[in-house]
Amino acid sequence: MSILGDIRQLPLWVALMVLTTVEEEQAPQEARYLLERSRSVPQDYRRGYGDFAMRSFCLRHAART
Repeated sequence: MSILGDIRQLPLWVALMVLTTVEEEQAPQEARYLLERSRSVPQDYRRGYGDFAMRSFCLRHAART
């Protein structure tokens, strides 16, 4: 767990940064969760957080397993 708390409770943009510090074994699972969570955010809201970059990053981490 991060000093910021549970990655699943953080705002998406913070969780994405925290994902880079998650244990390698846990990262794919958390990346998949964040990717799924990002799909439930309205399109206009996602654009403000660099939707493409966030999804690409999560997909790379999720593909590790």
